[in-house]
Amino acid sequence: MAGVARGVKALVMQFPISAETNPFSVVFTQSSTEYPAMGVQSIVSGSQYKLEYDAPATGLSQGAAVVTISLKSDPSLHVTYSHTVLGASSPELVYFSPSFGFTTGGDEVYVSIKNYPGCIMQGPCATGPNVTFGDSFTSSATAGVTYGMQTTFLVTAPAFPAASLPSGGSVGVGVTLSGGAAISGCTLCRFKYKVPPVPAILSLYPTTAPTSGGEVVHFSVINIGAQNGAQLVFKIGGSPTTVTVTTSSAAMLTASAVVPAGLSSGAQQIAVYWSDRTGAQATANNIFAMYAAFHPRVQFAYPSEGYVSGNTAVTLTVSDLLVNGALPTDASSIAVKFCAGGVCQDGEVRSILALPSDGNGQRMEVSVYTAAHPAGTSTAEIALASDANTKATFEFL
Repeated sequence: MAGVARGVKALVMQFPISAETNPFSVVFTQSSTEYPAMGVQSIVSGSQYKLEYDAPATGLSQGAAVVTISLKSDPSLHVTYSHTVLGASSPELVYFSPSFGFTTGGDEVYVSIKNYPGCIMQGPCATGPNVTFGDSFTSSATAGVTYGMQTTFLVTAPAFPAASLPSGGSVGVGVTLSGGAAISGCTLCRFKYKVPPVPAILSLYPTTAPTSGGEVVHFSVINIGAQNGAQLVFKIGGSPTTVTVTTSSAAMLTASAVVPAGLSSGAQQIAVYWSDRTGAQATANNIFAMYAAFHPRVQFAYPSEGYVSGNTAVTLTVSDLLVNGALPTDASSIAVKFCAGGVCQDGEVRSILALPSDGNGQRMEVSVYTAAHPAGTSTAEIALASDANTKATFEFL
């Protein structure tokens, strides 16, 4: 088949302006045989018409043809011009980008091909090439979009085993038609794979929860990757939870999860990952524990660091530090200590404010001032002044 013209544009004048959407017929004539143009569109521009259309997909031979533009309502009103049909051109790759991505796959790559067979009309193109990364990892292109002689497809780079990568991580790329014929222009195409950063849990609070369930745990994770339509999985000791994503980007994720009932007491492993990327998990041991009954605990401390000289104002969210089953109401009924190297110094409790229950015990906000303490991590505790064994601990830098 000879090469065909796509997106032909013409400006015609001295035709009566019509209210009809597409009043024109466009026909290519060659050797007394007529071939209707495809996708004819017209726009009124003052006293003129702007036309755009594609040459027939089949039938035309290389050489001269006559194009006739006429009114559908009155074919006697027409104009003609000469058109040259060129020989068929081979497909040629003209654009491939980006040329890098992670070994986990999923990166989107745009591939533009000139003279792609079957994509001759301006607009969507259902057929697409196969793109091979390395020797055997192939990805099929999505439906393309044609403009002029060029069709652009979107390809998702496949996952590639890091152990199989050559030195430098760069692999060859091959682009072929669906029938297997290679497309020129990609002899030197390369795609550089990189091993993604390891996902890690950045923060998690509270770090304990009752076995009765219902506790809401807030967490953040880095290097977990973009969501891309997947579901977030948050497991405690291998058990899935109900998750709500707050913010999500390739670099960082923040979310919350509801702790299920029935988990065993003790330390539990935490695992976070996207449902379509089970191999890219952020996991941590010994940072979260379940307990069988409510007990005093510090759910949150802000800030979590201060000056060695003391007098840093810290706000604590404390649950179930109770006197006769109720939260204390007087700051003097609570004591706070900061301990390092076996030496403890008393801090100062300034105020207490009862907080609404979150369904997991009674909570209060306690404002304290730190004591002087050595540089590094201190073990701090908040306890009842009348019973030093009824206490909760937290770390402070």
